[in-house]
Amino acid sequence: MNDHTHTWETLVSQLNTWKRGSQLAPHKPLLTLLLLARARAGNPNTLSFEEVNVPLTQLLREFGPPRKSHHPEFPFWYLQNDGFWHVHDRAEFEHPLRTRKGKSQPTRRSLLHHHAVGEVPQLLWKQLQVTPGLIDRLATQLLDQFWPQSVHNDILQAVGLDLATETVTRRKRDPNFRHQVLRAYERKCAVCGYDARLGDTLFGLEAAHIKWHQYAGPDTVPNGLALCSLHHKAFDLGAITLTQEHHILVSQDVSGHDTTEATIISFSHARMRGPQSAADKPAGQFIDWHHKNRFRWPERSA
Repeated sequence: MNDHTHTWETLVSQLNTWKRGSQLAPHKPLLTLLLLARARAGNPNTLSFEEVNVPLTQLLREFGPPRKSHHPEFPFWYLQNDGFWHVHDRAEFEHPLRTRKGKSQPTRRSLLHHHAVGEVPQLLWKQLQVTPGLIDRLATQLLDQFWPQSVHNDILQAVGLDLATETVTRRKRDPNFRHQVLRAYERKCAVCGYDARLGDTLFGLEAAHIKWHQYAGPDTVPNGLALCSLHHKAFDLGAITLTQEHHILVSQDVSGHDTTEATIISFSHARMRGPQSAADKPAGQFIDWHHKNRFRWPERSA
């Protein structure tokens, strides 16, 4: 294995170091996915901060934790620590960009002022473009490490990356989780009561993790909800959440016409359909994680 292959493989092996405990940490993964999309499209191995500032901010807003402000400058700068990305001043492209004395990292303003450019070494960039399946493997590892499957396609569409093959490697999960959660909720969506069947086969009903599996959320019923596919995605994207008293909150960012009113907004402050056993009710610690890492505050009023 040559050094360049080792660099990409090392990236995969160190993905967990990009996490901050159990907090949602999408910054480096989203920038890396943008780079993979550029490689697949045949674009150059350089990317200016001016180009990525707005789209990366939007990605962080949509797929990151709720924050009053988002900082694309952090992944743009700190991705250098992983050995396959360098930031330069465009005016002196052969020299790394330096921070001012006493500053741990440049600000967004300083990166824009210096016309900062990030660069993947040419040999590594070429490897992405000529090695069959490499982009797909890296992308699916990133997606599976940091987000639930319900939002993978949304992220891929947002970064403009089409996967050529199905190379997803799933982390091992308790195969009984889905059965136990659906049984606890009497095979009905905890939000809307959806329970459609085709003959005897239930479809469109899923077992959702409240605290994501990627951030050490356990495969236990108190960390699960039976949700239809619509409300599962709404929950994972932060459009809805639960209070500690198990009422449904809807984000003020949710908007739409009559269908949206009927399927999401109308459930604002309604009580969720609880499980059969009180012991299976959603646990407060997992609801708290969802509040801090997913829900798009503020909520709609009652």
